[in-house]
Amino acid sequence: MTFNINDLVVYPSHGIGRIIDIINDNITNVKTTMYKINFEKKQLIISIPINFAESVGMRQLVSKKDVDNILQFLSTNQLKKKKITWSKCAAKYESKLNSGDMYQISEIIKDLYNCITSENCCYSERVVYENAMHCLVDEISCVLDANTNKIKDVILSALDKKFVESI
Repeated sequence: MTFNINDLVVYPSHGIGRIIDIINDNITNVKTTMYKINFEKKQLIISIPINFAESVGMRQLVSKKDVDNILQFLSTNQLKKKKITWSKCAAKYESKLNSGDMYQISEIIKDLYNCITSENCCYSERVVYENAMHCLVDEISCVLDANTNKIKDVILSALDKKFVESI
């Protein structure tokens, strides 16, 4: 997958960034072509070799069709919780978050939503849920060019089974 200057990309460990340049540099005497990515919200600029972009999970934003599918998924019946320890669950959720895959991230939100809305939620569950929600809201708001508060309301409506049509 190749990207161009001004493309928006998702870099799983940093979120959504914009490619601001494609540069050639010498790294240990090897000529390397790299994407220079600006993560405006984090005030961070990184360079990543083009040949490593895919292996670190860098990807294009999801499509509007993917957004509709994710919202439909969130509005279906809740997933059945398996009885495993929180440490195993947390490791699974961390792996899904680090993948940068919006479908896996929406599974985290769906898994934890009932817990978050009840009084039985622990701090670490809330943190994982908020991180996943932040990723999902940011990307969907970017794809639809919409306000993040509106997108969060749409996601919560989907989780509450009130989602009827796409935005």
